[in-house]
Amino acid sequence: MTLQIQSNGFRLDPALRESIRQRLSFAFGRIQPSVDRIQVHLSDRGSRYGGPGKEVRLEVGLRGAPKVVVAHRDATWKTALSHATERAWRSVRDQVVGDADRSAPRLAAGLPCPRPVTPERDREELLGGWS
Repeated sequence: MTLQIQSNGFRLDPALRESIRQRLSFAFGRIQPSVDRIQVHLSDRGSRYGGPGKEVRLEVGLRGAPKVVVAHRDATWKTALSHATERAWRSVRDQVVGDADRSAPRLAAGLPCPRPVTPERDREELLGGWS
């Protein structure tokens, strides 16, 4: 997994670079074989328009699947990176693992799995037994 970090509008200090590397390594470590590269684009737009100015954009390149692009803007780098990483990880997980495989751990642990959505179930819940 290749990690590239680019900054726009400010000088990236080594502490922030290391924090980003650790956060992304932790988040994508379990599915690392499926991840080809991660590009991080940091922009400090200031709060010219009254909103938060720190923007983190993640581009996650996957092997055999389209890349995932996520952006988040917030007041601090830590918060922006945390939200962007969480959203990117969920999208990558959905593409790599798929919806059907996510219920397997719940079944193994003996936890109930949600019933699949079918037209009959929708009608039953909508009418509440008044069919």
